[in-house]
Amino acid sequence: MSLITRIFMKRLLNSHRVFNTQDIERYIRQFYDHDKIWLWQDSLNKNEKPIIHFAKLIKENIKSRHIEFRSIEQHILNLKPEQSVNILSPTSLIYFQCAIKRLESYQMMLNSPKEIFLLTQEIVNSWNLLPAEDELANKHLRQAPRVQAKISKRIGIQRAIDPMERVIEYPLYDMSQTGAGFLISHPSEFEVNQKLIIKTLDGKAIARKIRGEIKGIREMEDKNSFKVGIMFDTQEKSILS
Repeated sequence: MSLITRIFMKRLLNSHRVFNTQDIERYIRQFYDHDKIWLWQDSLNKNEKPIIHFAKLIKENIKSRHIEFRSIEQHILNLKPEQSVNILSPTSLIYFQCAIKRLESYQMMLNSPKEIFLLTQEIVNSWNLLPAEDELANKHLRQAPRVQAKISKRIGIQRAIDPMERVIEYPLYDMSQTGAGFLISHPSEFEVNQKLIIKTLDGKAIARKIRGEIKGIREMEDKNSFKVGIMFDTQEKSILS
């Protein structure tokens, strides 16, 4: 059992549990009104944060014992079909865990839960599922000062594992000789420790491709975007200059 899972279980013991089928159905139907439901699977690595997926409830039938979710904005559900899924509404603070019945790229059917938990905001905050960006707290960890992009710029990112994968542009947040940060809308788009290549700036190829590794994915203050922090493999002259 991972460290995150042990913390979950300890906190859940102090939560209100619902077992009645009709009550479970009533609570889950509240999900239709919510823009983002959080889905994740427990990590086998005790020190690794789970990858959070955003989804919407599209169908529920507790009597037939299944519920269905679809990812938001067609982001692939990178989940393991043999492993159960954690479901949380950050709005109503309803949590439950289900086994996967059918998994597709953007949609999945789950067995309906036998119990749900009504959490408090304190419990959800203690899980720290989506760490918040804190520039001051992380400043001392950087080997070189970051320069924030003064005007809107976009960098073209390619995953290093596949040289044939297309380059996708993201808003550049900041950059230094040793690292950079760019913005994404969904935390499941990338993973910590993933290798990347920066290939373009505002659609134009840069002279030297910059390779790096993701060190963190943190929620921005606006709650609508996430900053991906990269550490470069070698020191690079800033492409902002």
